[in-house]
Amino acid sequence: RAPLGFQPPEKKSSLKSIVETLARATNDSIGETRSNLQNQQSTIKNLEVQMGQLANLLFSKSQGTLPNNIKINPKEQVKAITLRSGK
Repeated sequence: RAPLGFQPPEKKSSLKSIVETLARATNDSIGETRSNLQNQQSTIKNLEVQMGQLANLLFSKSQGTLPNNIKINPKEQVKAITLRSGK
């Protein structure tokens, strides 16, 4: 039993309260979607910058030359194979 003078809160199950709840949930969802979209846009921008840096690095290297850190053949041997077709 409730104490004297205490009235339990009235339950709002009216259409108005349902619509208000739905509107709040929708607004929260839209806000979260906007935040996620901004994060994705920022990540894409960072990836574009990194791809540009990689492209610049690749094109700045002299083309047509071998790298400086080649290994000398330790056995000093060359091996060849011949296919059945003779090639």
